[in-house]
Amino acid sequence: MVPTKQRQVSAALRTPKASLKQREEPGHQAVPGTRYIGGFLGIKYCPKCHDGVINTDNGICIQCGFEPRKTSHIQEYVDKIIAFSFDCANVICRMEDNDISSEGKKTRDEKWFKVLLEIIYFYIHLTDRFAFGLWDEETRDSVMTDIVEGTIPIVAEQICQEWPEEMVDKIKQECMDNFVNAMKEYGSYQKLSAKKDEDLKDTLFWEFGKNVANLTEEWPNPASIIRIEGIVTISLKELDINSFIEKAR
Repeated sequence: MVPTKQRQVSAALRTPKASLKQREEPGHQAVPGTRYIGGFLGIKYCPKCHDGVINTDNGICIQCGFEPRKTSHIQEYVDKIIAFSFDCANVICRMEDNDISSEGKKTRDEKWFKVLLEIIYFYIHLTDRFAFGLWDEETRDSVMTDIVEGTIPIVAEQICQEWPEEMVDKIKQECMDNFVNAMKEYGSYQKLSAKKDEDLKDTLFWEFGKNVANLTEEWPNPASIIRIEGIVTISLKELDINSFIEKAR
């Protein structure tokens, strides 16, 4: 099990932006948190192979056979993960508070990026955890791959898009390595939460809250952990993991 304090993004990280930017290229319309869809003069390019064109009659890529309409629920879910992660990170890190020094804002923004990623890791873990036993192996591998690829590297790339390409690639890889460590850690906790009078230690939500509190340097304040748990729990109701699992079966 790897402590969260070791799941750190490169020290080169400086003041990430507080929102995703839509990246646009000639002839393509960027969709936040996704690959390219849309196009020039009504042509829709395949979001999977990028080169093929979507047949307007059957909605299938003429080059690779991919059918985006079948995965629309996955993209919708990916967008929700990103949106709710941003919202929670903003609240947890008190991004609305501008009454701090420029150096303080820089430090806060660095913490915000790490908190944002930790929340994304947590949402993905919960999705995989709840889907276990409900999806067959092929569905699980396919859907979870789409979710991971549509969130972690996309968010990292968009936030750091103005940096040199080699630095962005390094951060994206570090984020993916951190994700693997997070999945190992969160998967080791058998209980989601503790019952009344039970020890909170080694329960999923408590350890997640502690990880995030560590990132914001608020530990060992139990009130901070409870606050973090509450913020993320509210967003989980809107994320509605169980409904997504049913749609993706």
